[in-house]
Amino acid sequence: DPSSSYTICDTDVRRYAAEALAVLVCRCECCFRDMREVVFNSLTQTLFNPDTSLYAHYGAILGIKAIGFIRNILPHLKSYLRFIKFELHNEFNFQDKAANSVLILIQTSMSEFIAESSDQDEIELATHIIEDIKKIH
Repeated sequence: DPSSSYTICDTDVRRYAAEALAVLVCRCECCFRDMREVVFNSLTQTLFNPDTSLYAHYGAILGIKAIGFIRNILPHLKSYLRFIKFELHNEFNFQDKAANSVLILIQTSMSEFIAESSDQDEIELATHIIEDIKKIH
Protein backbone atom coordinates (compact mmCIF):
# COMPACT_ATOMS: atom_id res chain seq x y z
CA ASP A 1 0.00 0.00 0.00
CA PRO A 2 1.63 3.29 -1.14
CA SER A 3 -0.02 5.23 1.70
CA SER A 4 1.54 2.97 4.31
CA SER A 5 3.75 4.62 6.88
CA TYR A 6 6.26 1.79 6.46
CA THR A 7 8.76 2.58 3.74
CA ILE A 8 11.99 0.93 2.72
CA CYS A 9 14.79 3.01 1.29
CA ASP A 10 16.63 2.00 -1.84
CA THR A 11 19.81 1.03 0.02
CA ASP A 12 17.86 -1.31 2.31
CA VAL A 13 16.28 -3.10 -0.64
CA ARG A 14 19.70 -3.59 -2.18
CA ARG A 15 21.12 -4.83 1.13
CA TYR A 16 18.35 -7.43 1.42
CA ALA A 17 18.89 -8.46 -2.20
CA ALA A 18 22.63 -8.91 -1.61
CA GLU A 19 21.95 -11.09 1.42
CA ALA A 20 19.47 -13.18 -0.57
CA LEU A 21 21.98 -13.48 -3.42
CA ALA A 22 24.64 -14.76 -1.03
CA VAL A 23 22.26 -17.42 0.28
CA LEU A 24 21.27 -18.43 -3.25
CA VAL A 25 24.90 -18.72 -4.36
CA CYS A 26 25.80 -20.74 -1.28
CA ARG A 27 22.90 -23.17 -1.76
CA CYS A 28 23.29 -23.63 -5.51
CA GLU A 29 27.07 -23.70 -5.79
CA CYS A 30 27.19 -27.49 -5.42
CA CYS A 31 25.20 -27.86 -8.66
CA PHE A 32 26.78 -24.96 -10.53
CA ARG A 33 30.44 -24.76 -9.50
CA ASP A 34 31.16 -21.53 -11.37
CA MET A 35 28.11 -19.73 -10.04
CA ARG A 36 30.06 -17.42 -7.73
CA GLU A 37 32.31 -16.30 -10.60
CA VAL A 38 29.38 -15.83 -12.98
CA VAL A 39 27.52 -13.73 -10.42
CA PHE A 40 30.70 -11.75 -9.69
CA ASN A 41 31.21 -11.02 -13.40
CA SER A 42 27.63 -9.82 -13.72
CA LEU A 43 27.96 -7.57 -10.67
CA THR A 44 31.23 -6.05 -11.92
CA GLN A 45 29.58 -5.25 -15.24
CA THR A 46 26.96 -3.30 -13.32
CA LEU A 47 29.51 -1.65 -11.02
CA PHE A 48 31.79 -0.41 -13.77
CA ASN A 49 29.03 0.65 -16.18
CA PRO A 50 28.83 4.47 -16.08
CA ASP A 51 25.32 4.34 -17.55
CA THR A 52 23.77 2.55 -14.56
CA SER A 53 22.57 4.42 -11.49
CA LEU A 54 24.87 4.83 -8.52
CA TYR A 55 22.32 2.96 -6.43
CA ALA A 56 22.81 0.03 -8.83
CA HIS A 57 26.56 0.41 -8.20
CA TYR A 58 25.80 0.37 -4.47
CA GLY A 59 23.90 -2.88 -4.88
CA ALA A 60 26.68 -4.38 -6.98
CA ILE A 61 29.26 -3.60 -4.28
CA LEU A 62 26.99 -5.15 -1.64
CA GLY A 63 26.57 -8.25 -3.79
CA ILE A 64 30.29 -8.56 -4.47
CA LYS A 65 30.97 -8.23 -0.76
CA ALA A 66 28.22 -10.74 0.12
CA ILE A 67 29.67 -13.44 -2.14
CA GLY A 68 33.15 -12.85 -0.74
CA PHE A 69 34.83 -11.26 -3.76
CA ILE A 70 35.57 -7.73 -2.48
CA ARG A 71 39.30 -8.51 -2.79
CA ASN A 72 38.84 -8.94 -6.55
CA ILE A 73 37.76 -5.33 -7.11
CA LEU A 74 40.47 -3.73 -4.94
CA PRO A 75 42.79 -2.92 -7.88
CA HIS A 76 39.95 -1.15 -9.70
CA LEU A 77 38.59 1.00 -6.89
CA LYS A 78 41.09 3.85 -7.30
CA SER A 79 39.90 4.52 -10.85
CA TYR A 80 36.29 3.98 -9.77
CA LEU A 81 36.72 6.67 -7.11
CA ARG A 82 37.77 9.12 -9.84
CA PHE A 83 34.44 8.42 -11.52
CA ILE A 84 32.56 9.05 -8.26
CA LYS A 85 34.51 12.27 -7.67
CA PHE A 86 33.58 13.44 -11.17
CA GLU A 87 29.92 12.61 -10.47
CA LEU A 88 29.96 14.59 -7.21
CA HIS A 89 31.54 17.65 -8.80
CA ASN A 90 29.45 17.58 -11.98
CA GLU A 91 27.11 20.58 -12.22
CA PHE A 92 24.32 18.26 -13.38
CA ASN A 93 24.74 15.92 -10.43
CA PHE A 94 21.44 14.33 -9.51
CA GLN A 95 22.97 11.39 -7.67
CA ASP A 96 24.88 13.05 -4.83
CA LYS A 97 23.02 11.08 -2.13
CA ALA A 98 23.72 7.82 -3.96
CA ALA A 99 27.38 8.78 -4.51
CA ASN A 100 27.81 9.48 -0.81
CA SER A 101 26.17 6.14 0.03
CA VAL A 102 28.59 4.38 -2.33
CA LEU A 103 31.58 6.14 -0.77
CA ILE A 104 30.50 5.22 2.76
CA LEU A 105 29.93 1.61 1.69
CA ILE A 106 33.37 1.37 0.07
CA GLN A 107 35.04 2.96 3.10
CA THR A 108 33.27 0.59 5.50
CA SER A 109 34.06 -2.40 3.28
CA MET A 110 37.72 -1.44 3.11
CA SER A 111 37.92 -1.07 6.90
CA GLU A 112 36.38 -4.52 7.35
CA PHE A 113 38.69 -5.93 4.70
CA ILE A 114 41.76 -4.52 6.47
CA ALA A 115 40.64 -6.12 9.73
CA GLU A 116 40.23 -9.53 8.06
CA SER A 117 43.14 -9.60 5.60
CA SER A 118 46.65 -10.80 6.28
CA ASP A 119 48.12 -9.70 2.93
CA GLN A 120 50.14 -6.51 3.54
CA ASP A 121 49.92 -5.34 -0.09
CA GLU A 122 46.13 -5.63 -0.07
CA ILE A 123 45.94 -3.89 3.32
CA GLU A 124 48.06 -1.05 1.97
CA LEU A 125 45.87 -0.72 -1.12
CA ALA A 126 42.68 -0.71 0.98
CA THR A 127 44.22 1.92 3.28
CA HIS A 128 45.00 4.15 0.27
CA ILE A 129 41.43 3.73 -0.96
CA ILE A 130 40.13 4.92 2.43
CA GLU A 131 42.48 7.92 2.28
CA ASP A 132 41.25 8.75 -1.24
CA ILE A 133 37.64 8.63 -0.04
CA LYS A 134 38.42 11.04 2.78
CA LYS A 135 39.89 13.47 0.23
CA ILE A 136 36.71 13.28 -1.86
CA HIS A 137 34.44 14.08 1.09
